[in-house]
Amino acid sequence: MKTLQVLFMLLLVAMAADGQSLHFGTCPRPPVQNDFNITKYMGTWYEIEKLPAVFEKGKCVQATYTLQADGTVKVHNAELLSDGQINSIEGVAKVKDLSQPAILGVSFFKGVPDAPYWVLSTDYQS
Repeated sequence: MKTLQVLFMLLLVAMAADGQSLHFGTCPRPPVQNDFNITKYMGTWYEIEKLPAVFEKGKCVQATYTLQADGTVKVHNAELLSDGQINSIEGVAKVKDLSQPAILGVSFFKGVPDAPYWVLSTDYQS
């Protein structure tokens, strides 16, 4: 029975780690977009490249950003699943520090800490 429990726990750990990108040491701090204009960034953006993520199983992934009256950004992520269904989720992004508007925190669930969202570079069109 003990062996079965250990195997089950190893399976859970492997499933949780599947596709995640782990690195030793602290997280890198790349430079972000200078003079980032959040208003110009609004609209629909399409995913070209990504690291695998357990929460993203589909293809044709897109994110639509909409500026809200309170200065937050509504985030609508959608993907096309293999069975033809569209899977989507909505969240809210907030600029963490007004002196660095290209660094945001995104939350998709209440009570869960924000995930970092850094805009490293953009021409606001592609």
